[in-house]
Amino acid sequence: MNLFPIAALAGRLGGALGVAREQHVLAGSTRGNALLPSRLSPTGPAHPPQQYPVVDVNITIHQTNVSLLPSPLPPAGPASHADEIIDQFLRLTRSTSWKLVEKVPFEGDTFEPEGLVRFGNGERYLVSAGEWTAPRPRCAVSTQTPQEAPRKATEVGGNCMSAGAGAGIPHLLVFDRQGARVADMTLVHPPGEDAEYHPGGIDYDGTYVWLPLAQYRPASTATVLRLRVKTSQDEFPQVEPVLRVEEHIGAVAHDTSADQKLLGLTWGGRAALSWRLQRRRWWCPWCRRAFSPPPVFTRPDRTVRNPSHFVDYQDCKFLGRSWRHGLRPVMLCSGIASLEDMNGGGEDGGTKTEIGGVALVDMESMIPLWEVPLTMRTDRGALMTKNPMDVAVVNARMRLYFLPDERNSTLYGYEPVLERSE
Repeated sequence: MNLFPIAALAGRLGGALGVAREQHVLAGSTRGNALLPSRLSPTGPAHPPQQYPVVDVNITIHQTNVSLLPSPLPPAGPASHADEIIDQFLRLTRSTSWKLVEKVPFEGDTFEPEGLVRFGNGERYLVSAGEWTAPRPRCAVSTQTPQEAPRKATEVGGNCMSAGAGAGIPHLLVFDRQGARVADMTLVHPPGEDAEYHPGGIDYDGTYVWLPLAQYRPASTATVLRLRVKTSQDEFPQVEPVLRVEEHIGAVAHDTSADQKLLGLTWGGRAALSWRLQRRRWWCPWCRRAFSPPPVFTRPDRTVRNPSHFVDYQDCKFLGRSWRHGLRPVMLCSGIASLEDMNGGGEDGGTKTEIGGVALVDMESMIPLWEVPLTMRTDRGALMTKNPMDVAVVNARMRLYFLPDERNSTLYGYEPVLERSE
């Protein structure tokens, strides 16, 4: 029988929780570091826990007497409205007009937002964000998969992997519908194991938030975590390392259909790595997929090169199995690209043009089934699709949510103007 050995790090908040004031007096900061046995499947005999302390969780509560997340936890919004989202998305063109319907400033320092989940009807927003505390090397990015290119990405004057990794602190920030900060969870590595500090795009499946923590450079390493975020302030979030990857993972999407596949996107979304989380056999229906316990690397079941060079995906959301596309698993992804004009001036060979876009993507082939450019910008000039994205259906209309700006972020909600005749 294949069992999934995995370590879970969890704890319980002790004592009274205070409120973090604007003067940065952080009252109520609590650390959870208890090791609990866990497996990917909740049933069956438990495997002895692996002593691999990937992260500790520090949490600062900014609002007392409120829930961290809606209780009970709502289902995943994108997957709950997949058919409506796909139908409306396929009606978009590059001439579609977009209407700004929500604009919510988020309180406090948001660092660099990487992933976004909207819970329920917008009662809570969860943001994965990176706080960079030391500079990282700038590396040339290969558009090839790891099998087609050398393992080490290079930069001018040296090897990217030997030029220093930089340093940072990954955050999970919780905000309410008015943009007030509810909590700040930081994922803290033990000393000497802090190279994987870059949080990526996140996906919520109705129970868990899936999050990659990677080195902040291409062709490096990452650990994929799943977090069972509790709704009550009295319960500490459970953090479980699922698998470790010998590649940078910048975003994940969880296919919750029967195959239970996990998809990870490499640097810039240039390739997709996938793992089947459950591997049933006809002669052993209760068997589960076994992964190498971290820090051992787990090879992906498949690696697929991204055939689209339109934009580099920053954040993706699993929608489901699309009837329109032969029941293939699809996800919605957003991102940007910076294109050089080789005929222009500039020290690096030319001026650059930024483009943004959103794509409906086949998760098995990475072929974009439909993609549209987006040109909207924030008040500070950033493209809407620069950082994280989420999607919902509000009053029967598809609505895209963006959080593009860094450090001082505003949530933007846009709806396409679709005529009935389109």
